[in-house]
Amino acid sequence: MVALKFTLIAFAIVASAVCANRAAWAELPTGYEQMLKDAQEVLDVKVTKVTPAKGSDENKQNFIVDATVLGVERSAAGLKAGDKIQFNSYIVLRQNRGPVPPPKLQEGWTGKVYLKPAPEGKVYDLAAFGRSFVPAPAQGNVPPPASSK
Repeated sequence: MVALKFTLIAFAIVASAVCANRAAWAELPTGYEQMLKDAQEVLDVKVTKVTPAKGSDENKQNFIVDATVLGVERSAAGLKAGDKIQFNSYIVLRQNRGPVPPPKLQEGWTGKVYLKPAPEGKVYDLAAFGRSFVPAPAQGNVPPPASSK
């Protein structure tokens, strides 16, 4: 009986360790805080259009996102509220080990986005993979409760 209890406890410990290790293993990149800190553009935006882009494969679908700047936390490019921007995004079709994927953006999405300039052109890149997005409700911009009149 003692041996059975010991075996069950040992199994539970090993299973917990494997599950904890698997969760950590699924996301390889570290240093998200530094990536967010290094983002040259930190903007509140409203998505106005999401267009499929080249370079997609069986693992991910790329998009070019058009957005209107609603507010600016910081901008190396001098962006201001009302400016129109474009940035690259993607969705993961097959989950692999790697960084947290971005959310599937749709027209009307609002929130904070952390961007870095693209090597070429005027289309920005995500500064910290899926961690580049903070939806508006998560920022405390939740609409007031409906009136109970």
